[in-house]
Amino acid sequence: MQINPGLSYTRLSPTHVQIGSGYRALELSGVSTHVRKFLQHLRDGIPDGHERHIAQESKVSELDFELIMAKISPLLVSTPAQDHFVVSTDQEHRGSLARLRCVTPTFDRGKLHGLTPHDQEQFEIQRHRAALQIFGLGRTGAALTKILVESGIGHVNVWDSSRVTTVDTGTGLRSEDIGEVRSLAVAAALNPSHRRPHIFPAGWLKQPALSTLATVHITLGGLDATTIKEAQNEKQPYLPVVIRDDEIDIGPWVVHQAHACPMCLETAVTESDGYRAQRVAALRDNTGGIETVAGAHLVAGLIATDVLTMVDSQQLRHQVPITKHGTVPGMNLDTITRVNLANGWVQTFEVDPRPGCCGVVQELKMASTSSP
Repeated sequence: MQINPGLSYTRLSPTHVQIGSGYRALELSGVSTHVRKFLQHLRDGIPDGHERHIAQESKVSELDFELIMAKISPLLVSTPAQDHFVVSTDQEHRGSLARLRCVTPTFDRGKLHGLTPHDQEQFEIQRHRAALQIFGLGRTGAALTKILVESGIGHVNVWDSSRVTTVDTGTGLRSEDIGEVRSLAVAAALNPSHRRPHIFPAGWLKQPALSTLATVHITLGGLDATTIKEAQNEKQPYLPVVIRDDEIDIGPWVVHQAHACPMCLETAVTESDGYRAQRVAALRDNTGGIETVAGAHLVAGLIATDVLTMVDSQQLRHQVPITKHGTVPGMNLDTITRVNLANGWVQTFEVDPRPGCCGVVQELKMASTSSP
């Protein structure tokens, strides 16, 4: 086993150690010299099954060994052999490891034994081979494209037949791009110079078909029901993002494992607002949404985190399509993240299936929040 190499390891005092520094942080007090030596071995990596032997060599008592292993077990990853030990200083790689994304499940007699971390080369190859698609290239779409490419994604298809205006610059597009078709302008502005391109304009006036690992569709004012239906029929992973003047909705994902879809929430709101459909259509026709530079960067970062989590979890998801708790590795399904720029908060709500859409009665439940 190995202490998750993505987590920080801090010696707060001679007898006090902290592993991790956020959501999964764990403090160990009363740490003796022998225990500290054993913890260092766990940081470096110990072949699975040899932990007790190494603890004995480190002169750790049987009782202390059992207590330590029980306490830090949530922070351990599986290392079947020495070539599975991972050391990394890359922040992207460490972040993915810390969240248990770029890992491969190991099985023993048909049961899940543990999660083996990918080394940095495996991690980079997986991101480089990933192909994603972005529809909607205003400020948010341009910022998202830039983040994904700089995070190591090797192929990004982009589409938007609108032409660049002054309100599109500031997140990658430049003043000299004004008047150009957005798809072409984003590819020209953001592709690395003197290197193989990573951004590819798709389609022309007509929106291209859904393809690649996943599609992010950014719209102003309301959802694109036609494309959502296409994603459901084609079983193509699809993440809708709706931008309004001071509020942005991200999700929920459209995938075949999901119990609810974006239209479940739309149906629920429409039932309590008779003019909802008419208003949304008018907003979409008139591009009823504002993309500030600050808001675009914030939202693009949230979207990219979601999408990169999906990319990094591919191998885990292929072998464990759904966990015993009913979750899909690397994907937060049946949830919508709402960014309220007016009041400065971000909340994630659960979306239940809706009658006439995906199933039973729908109700908003707060899943998490950044507000007090």
